Amino acid sequence: MNQYNNNIEDRAKFLGYITPIIKDYAENNRIDPAVCYEVCHELELMMMEECKAKGMNTHELEKHKEVAETNFKAGKESL
Repeated sequence: MNQYNNNIEDRAKFLGYITPIIKDYAENNRIDPAVCYEVCHELELMMMEECKAKGMNTHELEKHKEVAETNFKAGKESL
């Protein structure tokens, strides 16, 4: 359970750090949201490759992707 709690804390810290940077940069430089989406998806693909290089298999990656989608939807519903 402790590892799970650490993951939640790490996730919150990382999202709290990276999201404002991306949003502010895009807004300040008038970057089209579609371009931001492409870049974020490319980042996702790069991170998938890094995870695979460290031994994570496709099934494990899919589980993490499902968790991310669930967390995103839950966050939107809580607003």
